[in-house]
Amino acid sequence: MAEKKDGNGGGDGIIQQGLSGLAGLTSGDLMNKQISEMTTDQVASTWVGLTKATEMMTARLEGLRVALFERATAEGRETSNGHHILEIEGTEFIRERAQRKLPDEKTLKVLLEEAKLGVLEAFDEVTKLQMNPTKVDHLVETGRLPEDQVDEARKISYRLKFKPSPELQLQLDEISSRIKSLPPTD
Repeated sequence: MAEKKDGNGGGDGIIQQGLSGLAGLTSGDLMNKQISEMTTDQVASTWVGLTKATEMMTARLEGLRVALFERATAEGRETSNGHHILEIEGTEFIRERAQRKLPDEKTLKVLLEEAKLGVLEAFDEVTKLQMNPTKVDHLVETGRLPEDQVDEARKISYRLKFKPSPELQLQLDEISSRIKSLPPTD
């Protein structure tokens, strides 16, 4: 387990020190320059870099979240409603206990079966309309629905994909290996 800080500031503004690390992420021309003023190369390279940085930060953030959950339970104080509060330098990290109003559907179905109760004892039967693409195509083919209007009703979406150059792929692979070698979350 990592060294425990005493909730009264076991370090010199340790949370502020963590925030100061963000300065490097938000400084520099490519982060502060208006996108409309960036060249296409700058837009593309910044997008690739931020995409990889987001992947790394997301993985790290999840590990930190799990660690704070565990430490709030082990080192924090428990409230009467089952929350755990870990306080560091006046900042509270709260592991809130929340219980859903409805039980897990699969578990409830097993419980109903074990109790020899039908699913309709706890579930309502719902009728739902679902579009059938074959029927829609048939209506268009037979002229009962105008093709141009049906085509206009079809949602068009776009996604951005990129295929890195071999050189860039080597750099991305190196970054990925750094992500995989992050300290375990226990």
